[in-house]
Amino acid sequence: MLLDASFGRREAYATRLDTHASLLILTTLDLIASGPEINAVDETRLSALLDRLCGVQPRPNVVFCDTDMIVPGVYRGLQRRGIVPGRDVEVVGYNNDLIYLAGLAPMPVTADVRAVELGRMAAERLLWRLSHPADPVVTMTIRPHLVIAPLAP
Repeated sequence: MLLDASFGRREAYATRLDTHASLLILTTLDLIASGPEINAVDETRLSALLDRLCGVQPRPNVVFCDTDMIVPGVYRGLQRRGIVPGRDVEVVGYNNDLIYLAGLAPMPVTADVRAVELGRMAAERLLWRLSHPADPVVTMTIRPHLVIAPLAP
């Protein structure tokens, strides 16, 4: 089962607390603070979501963050509630962004979307398209992969 604990435009899903939930999805759209701080996680909203996570029985055993930027706040919030990431609940990130993941223990699983390769391919296709505007559209795919940190000895 899925526990979608989003806020904002997806309020209808926020009330769908299922007692059989095993997955909590945290979305950037609902957790990024509005105002002068760019890319800052709204700690109040995150705290409210983690409170809901703690109140659901059985508690979800996986928290999926749609960007690695959210993961450090999730780790801190879980630890403040006595929940150990990687032991009591798995935290899964998205983007393989080491700026946010460095220093977390244990290192969470993250999906690497290979953004650098995607950007390079997009730039190459754009330059090619400028020289060949009448050629048919081409669809290209880059397959993401899971990055799983090795277990500590």
